[in-house]
Amino acid sequence: MEVPQVFLDAENEALGKGAASKDLADFNTINFENGYARDNLYWDDGERIPTREGDEQGTVYLARFQDGKLVPHVQGEYGWDLSACKMRASAIAGEISYRAEVMGSITSLREERWIDRDALFLVVENEEMAWSIEKSDGKVGRRIYYDAVLGLQTTYTEQ
Repeated sequence: MEVPQVFLDAENEALGKGAASKDLADFNTINFENGYARDNLYWDDGERIPTREGDEQGTVYLARFQDGKLVPHVQGEYGWDLSACKMRASAIAGEISYRAEVMGSITSLREERWIDRDALFLVVENEEMAWSIEKSDGKVGRRIYYDAVLGLQTTYTEQ
């Protein structure tokens, strides 16, 4: 009995996708002799060398605006890195408008630290506020917020 062409085509497509995924994984595998070091030019950021398949990821920074400047939520040597969360890029796309002083600090920080221009900043200006922002494209509203227990969350509402 002859196998229908549609099944052969589906098999070839599945084998091709599997081989492509394996090749990408092999290419992005850590060479343990070289190690996984922050100063290694090849392995410096999961955005440039993806470690996961799937939707493109974006970065959300949790920050506070204190004494006229933007500071990371987590204080210390790697404060900005430890104040970063990853989320599906399409869920956080777009800029959030803050008052001019905060926007200026965000712009300066992007230039000083080489922060991706598409990264999103959730900025708290006083202790009573939570990390939460409302965004809308006119059709769908989004609330992006950070919860200390659940982590970075997003909800959608029809408009």
